[in-house]
Amino acid sequence: MKRSFSLRPFLPLLKLSTALLLAASLTLVGQSACFGQRLMSSQTVQRLGLEQAWQRQLRVADGASSIVDQKLHVHTDRPIEYVELVEKTDEGEGEVFFRINVQQQGSNGKPIGEEEAKRLARREQRFMARTKIPTEITKRSVPRIYLYTLANNGTVECRDAETGAPVWLSQHGTPSLGYGGLGVDNEYLTFTNGANIIQIDVLNGEPMVTDRTKNTPLFGSMIAGDYVVYPTVRDGIAGEPLRDITEVGFSDIVQGLANHMPSKSPHSALIAWGTDAGYVYVMELSGKRNMQFRLDTDGVVSGQPVSAQGNRFFFASSVGQVYCLRATRSGDVVWNRPYGVPFFKPGYLFDDAAFFVSDYGQLFALEQNNGISRWESSVGGIDRVLGGLGQHLYVRKTDQSFAVIDSKTGELVLSDPGLRVGKMLVNTVTNRFYLVSNQGSVQCLRPAGSKLPTLVEFKDSADESKKKPEFTKPPVNNTDPFGLSTPAPAKPMANPTDPFGAPMDDPFGAPAGGDDKDPFGDADPFGN
Repeated sequence: MKRSFSLRPFLPLLKLSTALLLAASLTLVGQSACFGQRLMSSQTVQRLGLEQAWQRQLRVADGASSIVDQKLHVHTDRPIEYVELVEKTDEGEGEVFFRINVQQQGSNGKPIGEEEAKRLARREQRFMARTKIPTEITKRSVPRIYLYTLANNGTVECRDAETGAPVWLSQHGTPSLGYGGLGVDNEYLTFTNGANIIQIDVLNGEPMVTDRTKNTPLFGSMIAGDYVVYPTVRDGIAGEPLRDITEVGFSDIVQGLANHMPSKSPHSALIAWGTDAGYVYVMELSGKRNMQFRLDTDGVVSGQPVSAQGNRFFFASSVGQVYCLRATRSGDVVWNRPYGVPFFKPGYLFDDAAFFVSDYGQLFALEQNNGISRWESSVGGIDRVLGGLGQHLYVRKTDQSFAVIDSKTGELVLSDPGLRVGKMLVNTVTNRFYLVSNQGSVQCLRPAGSKLPTLVEFKDSADESKKKPEFTKPPVNNTDPFGLSTPAPAKPMANPTDPFGAPMDDPFGAPAGGDDKDPFGDADPFGN
């Protein structure tokens, strides 16, 4: 007898499965919509005069919450070489018609090299000859900039900061010990893992050295000069030799516990940090290590100092005092200004101004050369400064939404409540702006048409004052300083053709012509 099969007993299970699938699909749609809102929309990008360079998902397990630290570094020893075909004009280089990287991989998997790049440029030049536009082939070097990301599972990722392309990925250390901040230079990348310092090669991410520290690191590590430096939990700062393993590390005791990681000067091995005892210390780490000086500040400096050219450091204290310090051997306080509100966050340098956010959410813009406020009043409702491009200052408001402020006037340019910034990635080295979403996606924005990066430099007013003035010959002053009239021209000689043979007037009264008569008479003046 043939049995019939019925789905009736399975209907509740089918209904439950359908409901679960529908809920999952709605969740994915909601997450994707939420993901889109976390990054800047194309409409906002266009309104701000920007363009998106790239957008990539980082290799992090739990999104932005699993990111320990991120660093942007300019590798000055490995610039990127381009061959370009540009318009030839009287004013200099014009429009770029063709650009190729000499390190671009060819069909054999190896870099094409400069000669092949020039050959390709000459081919394009022949095509351009039909347009009658004068062109020339040039070379250009641009800085190589990498973005390094450390996750809480020990994953270290290196990406090209201009294209978003991954360079290498590696994993190090023991995740259960915890990780500290990154330190990067042209050769090495370092970070702490518990009481260990791990040092890896920036070229490929391969491990090089793992050292057990003699002191427990407080925040992480950084590279300055010849040392890997880290604040310790025992009111001090310590360092291990970076290159010469025969050297001995150091451990110095200072007054107070470090409030943050030290800040390094852009073009030297000077570092500065504040302590909870109300001091700012400056140390030289190039060659022979030397503690330069300490500054007794009004209040405690909790935010990391921001550095600029000329070994300058900008920071603010808990009692509202803002400082500009030049790290000389004795410590030169360029200026300090009271603003009467507490500051606990690091500042941001942009457009020749220093921007500081108070604990009350007030944003101040101070001129870098004198500390005087640029705006008529502060801007309220601000949490942090995210970056800046052109004349626009990008900020996160106290409600975590995104806003744009005019850096010259302090006026609100744009407010986007739907854009939420998940992780701070402040760029202080190039004209690029980076956003990190809560899901761990990075968006790189640049000024429209700015295909190549430009390094950020701040003018130092002291450098301008040190320039020698151009020498100009002072004007001749014929006026007698004692009030006498200008002397009359000399009496012409009697015989200009023979100044030594012509008869001249005797200044003692004797007549001209050489008379031998005694002008004082024949009498003997002594009575003889």
